[in-house]
Amino acid sequence: MKVVGVWMSDSKVDSIGLNSLLHEKRSDLIFRKINPCISISEQGPFDVVLHKIPEFLSGDSSKRGQKIIESFINYAKNNPHVLFIDSPMSLRCLLTRLNQFSSLQDIIRMSDIRNEIFVPKFCLLSQKEPTKLCEAGISYPIVCKSLMAHGKDSVHKIAIVFNDSGLDHLTYPVFVQQFIKHNGKVLKLFVVGDHSCITEVPSIKNHDKSVDRTPIFFHSHSVSKDGCQSPLSELSSFSDKQTTTPYDESLFNKLAHEVRKTLKIDLFGIDLICATENSISDTLSKSNKYAIIDLNIFPIEI
Repeated sequence: MKVVGVWMSDSKVDSIGLNSLLHEKRSDLIFRKINPCISISEQGPFDVVLHKIPEFLSGDSSKRGQKIIESFINYAKNNPHVLFIDSPMSLRCLLTRLNQFSSLQDIIRMSDIRNEIFVPKFCLLSQKEPTKLCEAGISYPIVCKSLMAHGKDSVHKIAIVFNDSGLDHLTYPVFVQQFIKHNGKVLKLFVVGDHSCITEVPSIKNHDKSVDRTPIFFHSHSVSKDGCQSPLSELSSFSDKQTTTPYDESLFNKLAHEVRKTLKIDLFGIDLICATENSISDTLSKSNKYAIIDLNIFPIEI
């Protein structure tokens, strides 16, 4: 009999439908919820640990958070025979957006899909530094997100900034990406081991640079989530998860394979947009179609 330890919040368990498995009685497989307040060693043994631990992903510095993180890391180190989905050693390198996109940029540059998929220009601002945007080759409008990529609701809060004055409204440090004009859709690539699939959801509508426009603040789940309708998006109805546009499956399979192989992760999602030809002349050629705008560890939709 194999035992799968489930280490995640109750809300995550509910959202991915694991509750039924936790209560299911089988002779070959058991799913067991891990209590973070009790030593994991006392709750095993486990053959597999399926996890999404908020304290670990957010870098929780509280005493309780550090205790949970230490317990998690030590158990993984002391039990190399246990399969972790995914390895905490691999995930540690992906906790900030700066690390994520630096890794993705390197992967794309070394791949044979670099003429079809690209990573928009990005940088980290520690304070209001318009000159740093120029040095990175970034022009307005810009997309601003928290530096941490996972673990808290704040990671889903996004700002579109149109000018230098808009930088006054941000909380620093902030991760900045070049805004890329696209077709009003976000393509969500879901990867589980060797398998991948792609769906589309609404995206924020296109915007141009403006000298007097104030920033737009929004929560990504209110705009780019299946079935949602927002005045910030161009497309009004995405109730069906089936894609409405044919895509080159081999291209996205290659992307999934390259990311999985290099980052050594098995359960993740990648958000892409189909860039328009007039997006940014020095970034986008006619063969560059898709821009990677986000990487999600254990996305909720899976």
